[in-house]
Amino acid sequence: MRLKKLDCRNNNFPEQDLSMFSNLVNLEELEVGNDNFNQGIYNRFVGSLKPLQNLSRLERFDIRNTELDSGLEYLPESIKVFKYSADKKKKKGKKLNNI
Repeated sequence: MRLKKLDCRNNNFPEQDLSMFSNLVNLEELEVGNDNFNQGIYNRFVGSLKPLQNLSRLERFDIRNTELDSGLEYLPESIKVFKYSADKKKKKGKKLNNI
């Protein structure tokens, strides 16, 4: 069985890049964003989208309210739904606006 959908929104991942997802080439949906900032619990993904360049089946992608700030050119053309926002994340600035 191949993993097609991974939803890990609103967890408490420490600051890191997206390389942990780079080998999941069969993913069709990846959700790593934040829409709930309960008591300082949120994903702290930073850096570039480049680690996802080989996810050629990815169709839905959510990075809302993360600190990702570059690499839009590396996203596969297969993406149909792309959710991003920096509205709720005020602690470190709104790096998503750079994308």
